Amino acid sequence: MIQMPHTCRGTLTMITGGRDMEKERITHNTSAMNMIQILSENKPEAMLIVMDLLRESKKIDPSSNALGGFGSLYDLDSCGIYGSRIEQLHNEICGGDLTRTVACLRATQLMLVSPDDLNRAIDNEGKLDVDDIMTMVKEKLPSFALNYTVKKPQANDNKNCFQKCLSDESSITISEDKV
Repeated sequence: MIQMPHTCRGTLTMITGGRDMEKERITHNTSAMNMIQILSENKPEAMLIVMDLLRESKKIDPSSNALGGFGSLYDLDSCGIYGSRIEQLHNEICGGDLTRTVACLRATQLMLVSPDDLNRAIDNEGKLDVDDIMTMVKEKLPSFALNYTVKKPQANDNKNCFQKCLSDESSITISEDKV
């Protein structure tokens, strides 16, 4: 395996034996609704996790202010994690804790963990110490999960998120002052 530095959505990527991480499925023009469908591969549980990420990521990681909740979705795409693999990452690797899931995704963006290591853990070919990842992410981003309390999503939370995704205001707009 040849390894080069990985930058999310950058020109340098991790080249792995079999995974082509340069073929992201979503772009900056993809609507939020389509992102949810594409990433989840229309699997209901994965769809709920993706909607939770979209809704809660900015609260968990306030330093991702330019992309807000979309940052975690782009990270999933950049790492090649879709459908049931999202469920495995969230439920098996991160114990169903959204904060830990966001930390693992953010760690790939911060180059603390390679996308290949994350994928190997999902495939049960390797282990990740998520507690260490949380510590490393918090060291790099002191505001990460600082004022966030894990809450159990309410039934209407995802319905509201889904409705917002259908509305016109769900498109991604990055203003010049955020870049």
